[in-house]
Amino acid sequence: MRRLLIGLICMTAIAWVFFFGDAIVEASAPDFSVQAVLPESQSNENVSYFDLTLAPNQEEILPIQVTNNSNEEIILELSANTATTNSNGDIY
Repeated sequence: MRRLLIGLICMTAIAWVFFFGDAIVEASAPDFSVQAVLPESQSNENVSYFDLTLAPNQEEILPIQVTNNSNEEIILELSANTATTNSNGDIY
């Protein structure tokens, strides 16, 4: 009987840790924001992404504005990401 009681207490403790051990969770949002500076070749000015109309082989430098919203210095690595669309034309 004593072994059963000890086993039950251990199982209860393990279940407690498994279900409630991660109850305290802290999520932090990035302390910076990025905004596209839309050029004259922008087709749709009502969107926040680059939607350009360019001639074939025409190149354009696309500026962005990065704002640090924290009081600390941050280091960011920036890179371009090509958007793709699904069969419905939704961007993802």
